[in-house]
Amino acid sequence: MAKQVKQVIIGEDQLEYVLKNGNVHYYMERDQFSKDSKVPKNTLNKIMQGTTKDPSVRNVRKMYLALKKREAAILLRDTRHQENLQNVPVAM
Repeated sequence: MAKQVKQVIIGEDQLEYVLKNGNVHYYMERDQFSKDSKVPKNTLNKIMQGTTKDPSVRNVRKMYLALKKREAAILLRDTRHQENLQNVPVAM
């Protein structure tokens, strides 16, 4: 029973994150989001549009992990870019 309660709580937090960040920050193309999360595009669309009122924890978790992976890749890219800018010699 405790495991089920934990999954519901985790699922709700992750669902909120997915709905908040799925469209705006990391994925402009639902096709790529579907591919990365391994959630069928039709299911993904229903979740993102709010048509599915009670999405499965498994699908939400997959979407959440895909978003977090994408976020980490973007942050890593930006960090490397900043480091490269700091190493550019300044002409005097």
